[in-house]
Amino acid sequence: MQLQDVRTQVRQRMGLSTNDTAVTDPIIDKLLFAAQRKIDLMHDWPWLHRTDSSWTATVAGQNVYGAVDLASDWRKTLYIVVDDDHMLTAKQKQDIMRYENQTGLPLFYAAEGSEIVIAPTPDAAYNIIHEYIYEPVEVALDTAEFATYDWAIDLLVDQACILVARRLRDSDLARQFGQDFAVTYGAMQDEVRRTRQLPTPRHRNDVGWN
Repeated sequence: MQLQDVRTQVRQRMGLSTNDTAVTDPIIDKLLFAAQRKIDLMHDWPWLHRTDSSWTATVAGQNVYGAVDLASDWRKTLYIVVDDDHMLTAKQKQDIMRYENQTGLPLFYAAEGSEIVIAPTPDAAYNIIHEYIYEPVEVALDTAEFATYDWAIDLLVDQACILVARRLRDSDLARQFGQDFAVTYGAMQDEVRRTRQLPTPRHRNDVGWN
């Protein structure tokens, strides 16, 4: 949904006119951006999922991949698949350092700061599928779209209304919108769980059953 439409929804929910000098359009926009940042940290929402188009293959002998290799908007890794069907296991960085002198097909990864470390160190160029949570930028134009899906836009509106009410120092209104947000947040979590596909069973080939 476009910025101008979400802003209008906030005004309607708050009962604010476009002539209100205490809450101007730029103020609402800034509070909407703050609301977006808060919501984005609450859950791995499906609208934040992306496939990395920058990091698509390993480099033989390289086990650390940083800003020059990864998508510029990468915030959090969901999963990494190597060689089309081998999903890497997430570990703490210190736990995979024991493999730093080993080479071969990568089995593990650790995300720390702005880097991803994989182990063992790849001995060849393997295909990489890196699914991640991205960091949306602030929309700059009235016609720019928010990352949040339209069916979940009430989550953004409710949170923005809380921030607007606090700016107006209206604690009762902030509490009311806080209750609305809690209901909406619970409903959105349920919606995401219902629409998420069940994981595909993984089979082992190194034992006598699969």
